[in-house]
Amino acid sequence: MGPGVLEYSSTKEFISFVDQFPMRYFSTRNAKGALPLNHQLNFGVMAGWNDFLSGTDLAVTVGFDTAEKPFPYTWIKNRKIRHLDISHHPHTKLSWFSPQEIYTVDLKHFFSDIARRSLQLNIPPVSLGNAAQWRERVRKETYEYFGGKLLYRFLGEEFLGSALSAKDILLPDTGIHKALVLFCYEAPGPIVVPSIGFSSIGFAIPGALGASLAKPKARVVVVCGDGGFLQSAAELETIRRLKLPVKIIMVADSSYGLIKTMQMRSFKAHVGTDFTNPDFKYLARAFGFKYVPVRRENDLKKARALQNYWVYIIPSASLRAAIQPWASPWSSGRDYKISRLAGDFWYEAGGILGIIWDYSDIIL
Repeated sequence: MGPGVLEYSSTKEFISFVDQFPMRYFSTRNAKGALPLNHQLNFGVMAGWNDFLSGTDLAVTVGFDTAEKPFPYTWIKNRKIRHLDISHHPHTKLSWFSPQEIYTVDLKHFFSDIARRSLQLNIPPVSLGNAAQWRERVRKETYEYFGGKLLYRFLGEEFLGSALSAKDILLPDTGIHKALVLFCYEAPGPIVVPSIGFSSIGFAIPGALGASLAKPKARVVVVCGDGGFLQSAAELETIRRLKLPVKIIMVADSSYGLIKTMQMRSFKAHVGTDFTNPDFKYLARAFGFKYVPVRRENDLKKARALQNYWVYIIPSASLRAAIQPWASPWSSGRDYKISRLAGDFWYEAGGILGIIWDYSDIIL
């Protein structure tokens, strides 16, 4: 399921289509949350080939956007699986996206027309597996491979998972932390807006300003790294001046962690990826934001205590990772290799996972 499903159809119409055609439904990163969490066929975001997909002989893409990164989908062609594409606009065939069957339809009416016809299909009974269990497996394996204990907990039901509704917006910036948002956060609807095609570092805070202006009643949350945050930190002034309900969660390791990971994977060395962070406590105060340091897991209770005010975090952490080649936690290893963050947040002298509480105390 790609973003075209969200753009050209209603959720009700699409769910009727899903119920009529029982398959394993995975979303692209840009369509995360297209199906309700409690739907029995919602298998979450597609992460790539894995043993769970063994026996697949047909892949159907609906509303797919070829701006997606190719690696989660190369298995379709590599394993010579029959590929059918249904889209609103014609696609340009790519080396990794070349369906044998292509249907260009009006997606605005496609799902409703199918639902009205109430087609009776002779689909042989097959075991599709338990979607909730599969999503849980992906969450655990993502965390085991990427680390990030505090962020993982914060994205869970105890904190952010219970705070956001289907009317709110969550923008993950580009970085390693984005994997935890995409695969560990259980979205209540299509509220996650990542930068996938260009993967622009620093887009999330300006994007959040636009989202907040477009949907002034929505609670808008940013998850970013320190590199992306510093590229857009001046917009803290805009958030304060316009009194926007934007919250920023920042995981900091004094480096461009994703770029460093890619360099290490390709060249066994990295260059130009480390930098010195400012003292985020004083930066927050300079812009009139609240700041609470979090040095260990117990400090997350401070987030819960202030939850009723809808104020959320910018962690300023000292994240250190041993970066090494590793197979994707969801793949057989031959379709795509990723690098893993071995270990978790650990704290050197003076290093903290701090919190800047946002300025939205003026919008209680």
